[in-house]
Amino acid sequence: MKNSITLYLTIALIIFSAKLTFAQSEQCGTMQNLEFQLQKDPKLRAKLDSIEKVNELWIKNNNRGFKEHSIEVSNRSGSIKNNLTLLNTNSLCGYNNTLNSTITAPTALYQIISPTNNCVNGGQFVRVNNLIAGNVYRISTIGTNNFDTVLSIFLAGGGNPVAYNDDWNTSLQSEIYFNPFVSGNYDILIDGFGCTSNQLCSSLQVELRYIPRPVITIPVVVHVIHNGENVGVGDNISAAQIQSQIDVLNQDFRRLNSGAIFSPAPFRGTSDDPLIQFCLAQQKPNGSPTNGIMRYLKPSEQDYINSDTPLELRCLNMFTIEAFKTATIWDRNKYLNIWVSDLNQLPPIFQGQPTQEQGCNFESDILGYAQFPGLSGGLFPSLFQANLTDGVWIRNDVFGTVGNLNPNFNLGKTTTHEVGHWLNLKHIWGDENQCAQDDDVIDTPKQTTESTGCNSFPSTDSCSGSFPGIMFMNFMDYSNDNCLSVFTYGQTVRMDAALFNQRVGLLTSNGCTPSIMSIDENNFDKGIKVYPNPFSNQLTIETNEPIFKIEIYNLLGQMVKSKIIDSPTNNSVNINLSELVQGNYIAKIYVENGKKSVKIIKN
Repeated sequence: MKNSITLYLTIALIIFSAKLTFAQSEQCGTMQNLEFQLQKDPKLRAKLDSIEKVNELWIKNNNRGFKEHSIEVSNRSGSIKNNLTLLNTNSLCGYNNTLNSTITAPTALYQIISPTNNCVNGGQFVRVNNLIAGNVYRISTIGTNNFDTVLSIFLAGGGNPVAYNDDWNTSLQSEIYFNPFVSGNYDILIDGFGCTSNQLCSSLQVELRYIPRPVITIPVVVHVIHNGENVGVGDNISAAQIQSQIDVLNQDFRRLNSGAIFSPAPFRGTSDDPLIQFCLAQQKPNGSPTNGIMRYLKPSEQDYINSDTPLELRCLNMFTIEAFKTATIWDRNKYLNIWVSDLNQLPPIFQGQPTQEQGCNFESDILGYAQFPGLSGGLFPSLFQANLTDGVWIRNDVFGTVGNLNPNFNLGKTTTHEVGHWLNLKHIWGDENQCAQDDDVIDTPKQTTESTGCNSFPSTDSCSGSFPGIMFMNFMDYSNDNCLSVFTYGQTVRMDAALFNQRVGLLTSNGCTPSIMSIDENNFDKGIKVYPNPFSNQLTIETNEPIFKIEIYNLLGQMVKSKIIDSPTNNSVNINLSELVQGNYIAKIYVENGKKSVKIIKN
């Protein structure tokens, strides 16, 4: 009778026989996975909607969203902009306005400050003193106005613009959710449409919309899947490469990356600091010390043979990676699990015929994929529980900034993109090309399809045909790494909603706290000792209570050895494992009060 892993692989073969493939141009498998899940389980749509409603309610109750405007007054003649005016607006407005008045920035949450008479003409500016870096200010002309306004923000005295908006969220007026990079005084320029001056009145509001919460630190465990090379060689990537990726995450999720400040003003001005940082875990779920890096041998050819795996599935494809996750994952409520491997293990054969594809029908163009918060597991929700597959997978040649990397994706932004998905962000273009869907974030422009390479600013398409065009430098687009630089305020709000709901367990994780224990690093549970470990043939297992049964599993989840103790009176058992091939295994030890687990290594 076939065991469970063989059954899983047989089901996977049926799925792959149905020609489930990924587009050659697809870099991220996350949304493809979600679409496949929706096709297989129509009830999942209701669950997605339920998650969105929970998060929307949290956003509303915590006043984290965008201000709702019930009325807009504009006496601008005509309902559309004529072609001549459109041409005049395809650039930023210059610093050539005259001073209207000076005000001091609000200091209390939701406090609104405006000029005394609140009549700012086109071609004037208001100086706002004492804006604080990290605070988010709503700077808006939405209100009673006599002309269509354009907003520009400069550091006091001029220089290059740091923010810009024309027609907020299809309004005729302008609004910016502005988080200054540096504290100081800023000039808010108001122009008429086309950067024109006039003698008409517009109203200006400066509201303190958000005061930053404390930074949240998420512990990370990186699972490296390799061929048995020395550390730092081939697939067994170095600790330096892993740390370089953690460094990138800490820059990108704190808006400390160099690209953010050099982004074009319309998008730099809406960028935000998500206030999230990451550490390589310093203690395991059982409290024992770790460096946050786990290393595993890939399943061997003998492993695949033992599990009756069809030839065309004997590689690290989507299915075997999901199975691998279930055997290696740490508590998803306390850690971000990242698996790193290649996807080029051959043979690329399907039903006896060459597929012209690498990685057993899982396209080599895929750079990574993630699991959204609160959803079932991967491509195979009926087979793998969500809590056993939750996390991020990244191809090892796009992970970090050092090592043997793909030249277009060598700055670690793939992992930033996938962690964004893990925190509930969608692709910026909404994964369709008719402008009917987007990413459910107001301050990211609609976009026809994914970007490739590195566009020149401004870049427009049929969804965003006027200046400033699409936000191709957003981390949730597909541009090359050297082009990606920002999350927006709206995206940070979505991430916070996930952190304080579906991923709330991370807020109390102690994974970043150094362990005070001194336990064999291979132990998962207290009160257990295995030796020698690594072993050659014989293994001794000791616990603090009598042992009833021992089961040994490989990292595909296949049980490869079982030993039942007929008279369980001993706390120590010797087991012969000479038939196992070299690699990593999980030993499950059954005792009176439950079961314990430990990682064992066969030399």
